[in-house]
This record gives sequence, structure tokens and C-alpha cells, in this order.
Amino acid sequence: MIPRIALRSFVAALCLAAACSDSNAPNAHLDGVYELQTIDGAPLPVTVFEVGTYRLDLVAGDILFAPSGTFIQSLTTQDFDAGVAGTPTVIACSGRYKVSGSTVTLTANVTPTCEGSVTATISGSKLTITDPSIGTALFEKQ
Repeated sequence: MIPRIALRSFVAALCLAAACSDSNAPNAHLDGVYELQTIDGAPLPVTVFEVGTYRLDLVAGDILFAPSGTFIQSLTTQDFDAGVAGTPTVIACSGRYKVSGSTVTLTANVTPTCEGSVTATISGSKLTITDPSIGTALFEKQ
């Protein structure tokens, strides 16, 4: 049995963290693909939920920032029940972003798994999103 509430909460938090909001002039340095590298300093895959013999791992993720000020984020999760792997699940969210200095405000389009906004920081090729429900997610431009 997949704990859908835990999965939805985790995905919403990470997608929210990588959502986007209006920008009259999106910054070119964000254009491109940023790949998820770590969660709280741990490389992927990372266990994001575990109860009894059930475990949910985040195995991959990326965000594509477009020059138009929009983004698409994809996350791939893998669940295990009693050590048996389930089918990987890809969750996608989209939205708009606004850049002000080193701060990126991300606002997701509302869907069953995505909504809300969050603030991230950009430093060179690294985008960092900190959220109490997921910790610190580090993305790096590819």
C-alpha cells in the first residue's frame, strides 16, 4: 500500500520549492536545466519516507527554466514494500519564476500534486531550496 498522503506532501513541498512566479524580465542565468544533486547534503537516491517495511526514495529530479519566466520540474520516486521495488513514479509540476538578485521566487500552477510558492537562492550554477518538510534541496545547472 502506497502512503499517498506522505507522497503528496513530499512532492508538493519539493515542487512548491521549485515553482515559479511572474517576471517582467527573467534573468538569463537561470535559463536551462538544473539537476537535483542532494537533499540535506545526501546524494540521491534519498529515502524521504519510511514506515514498517515500506520505503519511498527520491531517485532523480530536475527543473527546466525557460527564458519566458516559466519552469517545468520533474521528480522521480521509487517505492519499496518489504524490499520489493514498485514502479518508478514521475511527478511533474510547472509554473512561473521571478528573480531578484540572488533570490528566486517560485510559484507553481495549482494541480492535484502541485501548488503554492517558495523562495530559493541562486549562487553561480547552484540553486538551493530550503523547506521545513523536505530540508535543503541543492540543484546544479547542467
